[in-house]
Amino acid sequence: MNNIYEKKGLLNRIKESGSLFIFIFFALIASLIIMNLLIFPIAIFSIKYKTAFTIIVKYLFWIFVIASAIYLLIKRIIFYKKNELSNVQIIKNILVRPFSFILFLFLILLSIFLLIAFINFILQKNYYLLYKIINF
Repeated sequence: MNNIYEKKGLLNRIKESGSLFIFIFFALIASLIIMNLLIFPIAIFSIKYKTAFTIIVKYLFWIFVIASAIYLLIKRIIFYKKNELSNVQIIKNILVRPFSFILFLFLILLSIFLLIAFINFILQKNYYLLYKIINF
């Protein structure tokens, strides 16, 4: 069978892979340009002014975390408003929902702890149980 998708010649494989090679080449050029224009000056600044860079990164991190939390909260409120919930129900859902997830997390952790404790008990008493089984 001569299927056009199963050509096995080296020249045909190079032609098929040409677009991938071109994409990789342009991605390499773009990453070099971004590295030289953006990352390298930041790296030089971080080496010269370590404390200032640390303070900037710390504050930017917390600004990002707080802005993300506010964005998600506003998005959730808009979602509840579209579903025609009252303000009391919205506040109740926003306040109760995190605690339900925390409770669920604690239940999972408790079940894992109990399972590990049971396995530990069985392994500690293994010889005694085997002795009892053999010498009953």
